Amino acid sequence: MPEIKQDIRGVTFVVAANDSLHKNMADFVCDGVGDQVEIQAAIDALPATGGLIVLLDGTFVPSALVTIDQSNVKIIGKGAIISPSADISGFFTIEADNIEISGITFSYLDVALTAGSYVILGDTVAYTYNVDIHDNSFYARTISGNPVPNALNDATMVKTIETGSGVGWRIHDNYAEIGGNEFVSASALTTGVGDLKPSRTIISNNIIVNYWSGLVLEGGNTYSVIDGNTITGTQSVNIHLWHEDTQHNIVSNNVCQGGDYGVYADGAFPSFNNKVIGNTFVNVGSGLKADGSKQWTVQGNTFISDGRVGAGNEGIRITDSDIISNSVYGFYRGIVGNGRIIGNTVYCSTDTGFVMNGAQVFANNRVYNTNYAIWQNLVTIPEIIQGNTINDADVLATTIVGNPLAGATEIEVTSALGFRYAEFITTSPATFPVEDNRIVYVDYLANIITLAVALGNNHTAGDAVAIRDTSSIGFFQIGAGVKLVNNIVESIPSPVWACAETTIMYNSYCDIFMDVLAVSANHVRNNEDLSAGIPITFTRDAQPDVPRTLSGHFDAHANITAYIITVEGRDAQGKSIEEVFTEADGWDWETNNAYSVISAITMTARTGTGVGDTMDIGITDVLGLTNVIYETGDVYKIHKNNAHAGIHGARVDVDYNTYDMAVIGLAATDDFTIWYRSALNRIY
Repeated sequence: MPEIKQDIRGVTFVVAANDSLHKNMADFVCDGVGDQVEIQAAIDALPATGGLIVLLDGTFVPSALVTIDQSNVKIIGKGAIISPSADISGFFTIEADNIEISGITFSYLDVALTAGSYVILGDTVAYTYNVDIHDNSFYARTISGNPVPNALNDATMVKTIETGSGVGWRIHDNYAEIGGNEFVSASALTTGVGDLKPSRTIISNNIIVNYWSGLVLEGGNTYSVIDGNTITGTQSVNIHLWHEDTQHNIVSNNVCQGGDYGVYADGAFPSFNNKVIGNTFVNVGSGLKADGSKQWTVQGNTFISDGRVGAGNEGIRITDSDIISNSVYGFYRGIVGNGRIIGNTVYCSTDTGFVMNGAQVFANNRVYNTNYAIWQNLVTIPEIIQGNTINDADVLATTIVGNPLAGATEIEVTSALGFRYAEFITTSPATFPVEDNRIVYVDYLANIITLAVALGNNHTAGDAVAIRDTSSIGFFQIGAGVKLVNNIVESIPSPVWACAETTIMYNSYCDIFMDVLAVSANHVRNNEDLSAGIPITFTRDAQPDVPRTLSGHFDAHANITAYIITVEGRDAQGKSIEEVFTEADGWDWETNNAYSVISAITMTARTGTGVGDTMDIGITDVLGLTNVIYETGDVYKIHKNNAHAGIHGARVDVDYNTYDMAVIGLAATDDFTIWYRSALNRIY
């Protein structure tokens, strides 16, 4: 124990323990039995204006409570340890305003705790204001057989209960730990900071270890802040927002490890307008569960599962809230909710990445390594579904539950389809956008947007209708009036299947080619010397004037019997393309792709010396279009020099999105405008 070298008797009152080193400096000296008497006497002796109580070094052994019923009181420990001789269900009861308690170690390690035990209790009847509890340590342990079932707050560090409440409490920089961990049942609970009813409370930078529950805000607590706390070894709930009138609170920058829940709001008592921002929850059974709660902001948090399985293992579950920019790892289900779901990332979900119960906005989310990427129980249609990325999912699915035409009917896709979205209304809106989604590297892909009537749901309640499919499909069963915009589906055998005639899959485009150059056999390169060392990188004298196919011509090949030439560049859509030619293609050939830019032409292999052999690269009369076409009839109008020109279907190449002008004729300075339908969606 450090020696106190200065005289501190100038403070209002000093209280010494029986074993204090400086009893001579104290106004009150305890005898080690019922020490609450001396502490209470010091408080009662303060003037009406309040004052300071200093508890000196040593162990105080109270056997009953101490009540602070006078305002403007500070109680500061200078090495003081308070260790009750029995479970006295608390120590300090605060019944006044402007109270500060700091620097004290509360030790309950040798006490058999019973129901409702606490250390510091707020007034149970009247409001208390501006209570500051900081830099204290709380130690307790559970003793097997003593915790009473349904006792919600055994060994609570700080709590306020019953009708009492308050405003402006501050609980910060404390340390609380429960030892033993001999919990008898799930209903025998201990809480680090529990049943806090004062509004505008700040609970910050506390360390809470091995409690059943970490922090609990009781009903009526509003505009409080839980910030920067560390909660570890929790058995049940790390942060509990309890009852429907617990509103407008902020839970931010906390680090929690272990427990059944990171943040929990009881479904029987939903709360509103709380913010959960920037927290980290590690090895929890569920990250945030707030069934029935609404209008929350859940943003920038990290949730990491403890590896449990089953429907209760969920990263986030909440309704009608903003769920933004969270990272969720390893849960059975990643995010379950509606409202605005934006910019979240779900990794390695063992069942479903996102379960959207009628989200208003579902945008810019990412899901990786999951089974079902998206599963939507849908009655209302999201206003926006766009910019989402789905990688490495076995099944991406959305199902409809609660068919309004047939009561409790469930319509479910039973096969392993891809990204499936089911519009479930009796009539379609004029346009329903599904925009800018990206789906890559999944086993089966399908985007289903369908009307209830398209499914033939004229059955009775309880029947189940299944849409079955065994192939890999990009867009499946597209309903009438639906508009698909800028979706990307890669490596799918059947891009589109079973779409209604009124589905908007195309839009009208026109490409304009002004002042085109005449066909030239050597526009790109004239007389490239083929005798140089391999590889030979061709000099490019010029680029194509517009996207068009290229020609290759050997001026001479007396000393070459075999070759490999690679042409690289970008097409009219800006995609990277590459073609390879060999002697099997002959000594005169033409590219399939129309090149807007050539990045390289390289002879990578050659049989023979190539001495005296040269080659030309030219431009042809085949023009490249800037959007995808699927049918020859997609090109429906061409103007040449502002005059109508005929359409020749045989000149449309749907594989490479080009049109051959050989029949129409192409000469220097000609202008062309080509009108065509293009799929709004990109399917590779």
